[in-house]
Amino acid sequence: MAHPWRFASKQSFFKRVISPAGVPLLTLIVSWVVYENAWRIDIVWLRQMLSFLSGIVMFVSLGFGPFIVYPMAFSRNAGPAERVTACLITPILWDLKEVIRVTEFFTTGESIYYGFNPLFLGLMAASLFQMGLMEALCRWRTRWGGSDMGKVVWPAPAVAMFLGLAGVFVFLVWGMGVHWFYIYQEGYKVLFT
Repeated sequence: MAHPWRFASKQSFFKRVISPAGVPLLTLIVSWVVYENAWRIDIVWLRQMLSFLSGIVMFVSLGFGPFIVYPMAFSRNAGPAERVTACLITPILWDLKEVIRVTEFFTTGESIYYGFNPLFLGLMAASLFQMGLMEALCRWRTRWGGSDMGKVVWPAPAVAMFLGLAGVFVFLVWGMGVHWFYIYQEGYKVLFT
């Protein structure tokens, strides 16, 4: 018997991976379009309000997408690799967009290096933490409903949460991100100067 909040059978790849990934991705795209075009509005307070709100929505959809995507994919019987893929589609596509954007003033090699900037690495670490946490919560919820999924917290989610928090600390929190940025700059100097 299937758990009440999980589908009885495995859904198509589109429903398991693409559809859940589309929620934060489409939200990000719409908020980005609003943010980039708010300057066209002549009413100052409306322009400022739209810029502010769309910026927040962009940040939330980019930074906290796994909190929505992971349980959606889990409930549709997506496998572990599919759940991870679904969660990483939005941040990776955003980073690729940024890499393409900076090719206007960086060489191809420098642009690719830019793609591994501390903000993106911090975002990936935060996503890793969120995926580990959501795996444990989804397992707990499934087990609570009577299905035997095994242990609620098992090594993979626990390791993901630990490494994710460690990564967020190193890339974004440690010295307000400055220490890792110095390391990042030294890598740039070694490769490109």
